Amino acid sequence: MRFPNWSADKALEVMDRNGISTSVISISAPGVYFRDKDPSMEFARGLSRKTNEICAGLIENHPERFGAFATLPLPDVDAALEELEYALDVLKLDGVFLLSNYDGYYLGDTRFERLFSELNRRKVAVFVHPATPPGIEEIHRGVPESMIDVCFDTTRTALSLMVNGVTKKYPDVSFILAHAGGTIPYLAARLDILSTLFAGLGGVSSYIAEGVDLVSQCCSQITGILP
Repeated sequence: MRFPNWSADKALEVMDRNGISTSVISISAPGVYFRDKDPSMEFARGLSRKTNEICAGLIENHPERFGAFATLPLPDVDAALEELEYALDVLKLDGVFLLSNYDGYYLGDTRFERLFSELNRRKVAVFVHPATPPGIEEIHRGVPESMIDVCFDTTRTALSLMVNGVTKKYPDVSFILAHAGGTIPYLAARLDILSTLFAGLGGVSSYIAEGVDLVSQCCSQITGILP
């Protein structure tokens, strides 16, 4: 099976058929960074800029129908901050697209601290899409990771954000998780209970208890959306 090529006309046709007034678009996995082929990240920086400008053009042509989440050239945080400024201040995009992990480092890792500090200052909406989990080729040979494992990776990065205190430290960042929040809707109670049994994880329980989105059963700051 081949996925159809995306076009604005086809998207608008589907939107009209289903009564959708506005869509917020972004790219998906694998993003713009290909480590083995782009060690200097020059390609990633250029592709991020090109992607964001294409999105801005779509919005300009269809201002009532499309919004867009900006693409950042992570894991280079300095380059990501530079592109964030351009995408939000110049192109006026609506938020940011992030993958669940970069080179196996999940979003709660301290290497992304400066990025989340700036996202919090700007009160940015962050759409998180799963990436290929690290080491997955050794776990499910012959089974595409898109069948189940990407949903688990969304859960891993959400837990990483909570365990490492990112969601508490930066409360003005609104996280939107793809695929109805991964497996968080099913594991919220388990995370709540078990986090009280392990040292250093108590913040997960208190965070979950502060508020639950009744649509997605995710934490109030972290909203799960359908694909």
